[in-house]
Amino acid sequence: MKTYRTNLVLLTISITLLTILLFSCSSTQDAIRPSVLPPTGFSETDLIGKWQEDGIADSSETITLSADHKFLQTFDFLETNYHVELEGSWKLKKSKNGCTYIYLYGMKYFYQDQELVDNGNRWASGIRKGDAEKYWDECSESVIEMPDMVVLFVSQHPSYPKNIILRHLAIQRDVIDIIFSLSNITE
Repeated sequence: MKTYRTNLVLLTISITLLTILLFSCSSTQDAIRPSVLPPTGFSETDLIGKWQEDGIADSSETITLSADHKFLQTFDFLETNYHVELEGSWKLKKSKNGCTYIYLYGMKYFYQDQELVDNGNRWASGIRKGDAEKYWDECSESVIEMPDMVVLFVSQHPSYPKNIILRHLAIQRDVIDIIFSLSNITE
């Protein structure tokens, strides 16, 4: 009787481990993890064009980057017909560790509490009044603040045009970030 129970326990553990292994080794397109660094040969001119947010069902966001370092952001929350268009300037910054960032001055990050959206990523009330919200930067593995701007980092992913995606910093570590892919190229 003990041998039967032992064998049953071992079989259950083996099946569980095999199931975990099979799911973790999935080869679907979505399982490809993007690199936090831009692709080899990346240059600032690769950014010029219209970038479309990818993967959010209830909203639509685009960022059009022009060669004169101006941008146009459009955001639509489909459920409430909320529509915003914002203009500002952008600057590319490369860090010593290879991370490449786009600083978009005047852009809003809409995927958070409305109080933060309305106040340039700062809390307007409560015990954190006046404090800037902190965002997780996967590339530098640290938190940063984005007062009155949005910082995106340039990343590579083989499933997208030019092998480039732009990634929002996350609200917290290990949260799936929001990405933008190039939808058309502006001359």
